[in-house]
Amino acid sequence: MWRYQKLTSIIDLKKLQPGSHAIPSLCNTSVPLKVSIFTWRASLLRLPVRIELDKRGLDLDTIRCPLCDDDLESGCANISIDNVVNAFSDDNQSINSRSGKRIWQGSKWVCGYIIWKNRNNKICRKAKWDTASILSDIQLKSFQWISKRFKNSNIDWHQWLISPGFYVSSSNNRVGVG
Repeated sequence: MWRYQKLTSIIDLKKLQPGSHAIPSLCNTSVPLKVSIFTWRASLLRLPVRIELDKRGLDLDTIRCPLCDDDLESGCANISIDNVVNAFSDDNQSINSRSGKRIWQGSKWVCGYIIWKNRNNKICRKAKWDTASILSDIQLKSFQWISKRFKNSNIDWHQWLISPGFYVSSSNNRVGVG
């Protein structure tokens, strides 16, 4: 875990020079580094969406959204991922513990990452967009990643399926998160 935090510190030192307007990297140790990097890139609007790739001279068949085909992809992808990542305020007063806030933030980040990964599979591997399996994948990955990183907790799979928010809003003593 210390390597993870050290890496984000190094990135911030390199990018955040005096007078720079760069956004600090995002770090949440309750999710894998790839999820934090994805979220950081999404917050900077640096996801490789079709319209941005087209601006850089990549020859694409279309710049329309591969999921809805209604709009240019930059409008759909950046807005929808940003909405997922920022769906709820991190300073929500009902979250009464630091670990609860990390679980909530990590769950949102996993959701955005899984949606992006499935979007890429649809484009690159011609995989079918199956909302039910995407939701199942979000539940499974968020549970696996978060429960693994909160080793002293007793996060229960069945309770997670019913209400992952239970672990966010419960007191530390009740669920053993801490």
